Amino acid sequence: MAEVVGKLRIEPETSQRMDYMTLRTAYLFLTAMALGHSPILMANDEAVWFVVAERSVEHGDSFLLPLRSPEHIADARAFLADPRSEVGRIAVANIAVGGDGFNRDVGKPDSPLWSWHVTELDGFQDLGMEICDGWPGYIEEDPARFVDNSDGVLCLWGYSIVAELEAPPSFRVGEGLDGAWYQPDTSGQGVFLDVLPGDPMLVGMGWFTWRIDGFDGQLWLSALGTVDGARTSMDLFATSGGKFNDPAPVDTHAVGTAELEFTDCNRATLHYDFLTGHTGEIPLVRVVPRPGCHVR
Repeated sequence: MAEVVGKLRIEPETSQRMDYMTLRTAYLFLTAMALGHSPILMANDEAVWFVVAERSVEHGDSFLLPLRSPEHIADARAFLADPRSEVGRIAVANIAVGGDGFNRDVGKPDSPLWSWHVTELDGFQDLGMEICDGWPGYIEEDPARFVDNSDGVLCLWGYSIVAELEAPPSFRVGEGLDGAWYQPDTSGQGVFLDVLPGDPMLVGMGWFTWRIDGFDGQLWLSALGTVDGARTSMDLFATSGGKFNDPAPVDTHAVGTAELEFTDCNRATLHYDFLTGHTGEIPLVRVVPRPGCHVR
């Protein structure tokens, strides 16, 4: 069953184990897929989201285009109302490597996330350079290669806007969350995340922090858990007894549970519950913000 990502309006004439203890045609049928408002965390209300897909189905894929400029939004709606208008049919946009938790192929079952995303729209044109042409699935094969070859510009000749989402898509955990996160008020500690694709999708976490009652010195915690939309629940483990550059066995044991709740690809909240009785939450931000991240 397809994931609910938002309500859709179609205008006339248009239509993605653990040793962490120790260290893709169906966008034309979008309404039949019952897209509706998601109860999960949403993207910035100022962004208006459009579906970009093929005019003649060949590859059978699509991607989402978020627009904030009133001029770009008006152009997109004008094209949907009349594809013969003066608005160019090709969206020329800048893209970046890494998923943003929003960009996805809405015509596929479960609306899989792409591991690349649009950072900014340059405008709409009738022509584009061949070097920035392709299709979403082709970009997905090697996003870094496409970005390098096209200088980060996307202009898919056979694709144009086919629909507007009446509500933002829900945020969903994907590989774009990989990397270091922390709380600026407590610099010197934080977590490192690694999203592991698969069924189920998993999130591994290394938590580097300091002593609390029941633990001494620097505290090395690790966790692994399954993904549910914008959340992941994990078991927490502590590792101790190691020595620098020494292969001697270490002791790893369960110390509690944790849950990560993501607002978008730059912000999250870490909820923790230790067996010692310590509970609470820590707001996290990405150490290096992801370019083009669409925040709530």
